Amino acid sequence: MKEVFRGLVFEYDTAGLMKRPDDHRLISFIAGQGYGVIQKFSEVLSILKMLPNKVGIEGAAELINDPNKGLKEVNEELQTYSPHITGVPHFLV
Repeated sequence: MKEVFRGLVFEYDTAGLMKRPDDHRLISFIAGQGYGVIQKFSEVLSILKMLPNKVGIEGAAELINDPNKGLKEVNEELQTYSPHITGVPHFLV
């Protein structure tokens, strides 16, 4: 999987923050569909990254291009809403 993503200029790393579980599930599902589907999906993702600038969302390019930008806010939300969660799925009874 890492080699496929590296060939598409993406880094496949499950050790970092999981920002959205649905995204992770979708990528795992797509990975089983073959290289052609992954290639098409990555092209659409590239288009999505350009959309904020097209509609005039200031600062979007900086956010997308800097993996550390916005990280503080994400970590603060994680601490506020999900302390002590270390895995997915997580159930609170």
